Amino acid sequence: MVRNLVFSSILILILISYVVGSIHVIPIGTKGGLEEYNLSSYLVASEGNLEEFVACDAGNLLSGLQKTEYKNNLRDYIDDEGNTEGYTDSIYFLKKKIVSFLISHPHLDHISGLVIDSTDDDPLKPIIGRESTLKAIKEHVFNWDIWPNFASDGNLPILGTYRYIVSDLNKDSFTDIENANDLEFISYNLCHGACYPSTGFLIKSKSTKEMILYLGDTGPDIVENSTSLSTIWESIASYIVNEQLVGIFIECSYDSSQPDDQLFGHLNPVWITIELQSLYDQVSLLLSDDTNRALSLMSQLNVIITHIKPSIYKGINQNDVVIDELEQLNELNVNYILPTQGNPLILEWNKVTEINNNNINYNNNKDNNVDYYNLKIFNDDSNNSPSFLLSFSFFTILFI
Repeated sequence: MVRNLVFSSILILILISYVVGSIHVIPIGTKGGLEEYNLSSYLVASEGNLEEFVACDAGNLLSGLQKTEYKNNLRDYIDDEGNTEGYTDSIYFLKKKIVSFLISHPHLDHISGLVIDSTDDDPLKPIIGRESTLKAIKEHVFNWDIWPNFASDGNLPILGTYRYIVSDLNKDSFTDIENANDLEFISYNLCHGACYPSTGFLIKSKSTKEMILYLGDTGPDIVENSTSLSTIWESIASYIVNEQLVGIFIECSYDSSQPDDQLFGHLNPVWITIELQSLYDQVSLLLSDDTNRALSLMSQLNVIITHIKPSIYKGINQNDVVIDELEQLNELNVNYILPTQGNPLILEWNKVTEINNNNINYNNNKDNNVDYYNLKIFNDDSNNSPSFLLSFSFFTILFI
């Protein structure tokens, strides 16, 4: 029995190593419009520091956190000892654990939560974005006409809850994210309809070196007459070769029936397929045209689909339409994932773990080597063990 427990403990440590070094993302807003309670916002933290989350866009904040709390998916991230004020979990997370904002562009579906919740947020948090984004927020939102000036610059009086920090675009080196001690980033230019300025963020964990790419709204290069996405693909290809890029968050606002002249600076499955082919070309080029290796790497790439616009017609689930079209076109065999509001994702190379009502679901791309700690399930209806560590322990003991 003692021998079995020793082996069990060793295997538990091995299994826990599969989540150490990962990047956690809480999707608190996933849609591209209409559903004002579920607009673009993704909270990002490194496994090395789960006390400090960065919000990639803020279409909604508190409503998404409340949905996460309602699903009992926020509990593991809350420090009860630190919550001396007795806040609800969602308010505590908003005030204490979201420490910075990376805003891709100033459209309302990407900033409305930041604005509405500014009245109760904690002070001195940075809003990081390109100059045009911050200028628009300062002049047209936090200006005392639309909303009180909760920022650090602009129309008086200045309330100072947030500080504007301009990020330079397309730099060759990473910049620290203020207040998030384990995260750094690079900003990239994107074109969002007639090259309206939007932004992509490459976010890296200093401790694990893993990273995600979060893309704000963008159209395809060909339609936008731009090289913005191709510049990003060239920049990130080496991180795929090195198996550091654990996820690409890319928008797919429409299905493939949307004509090019009505994309309005967005993507659909056809154009995502074309853009990922361009990314594959860059990976293959780095590997001296070793196509087998390049295809193998692409098949292990997690691609998280964001910003789907809900259908306005009865009986149509736009999520199903979009993901079906993406899979039909998926010759690169990338691992497409649809995030669910309130279900945290733990991202690693070739693996995504979704936390759902404190149940655990696994997805290990499309290989057949599925084992007991890496079950190929990715849905919203699982009834597995109440936490991933308990799940590991349970399966390990059975295995022994």
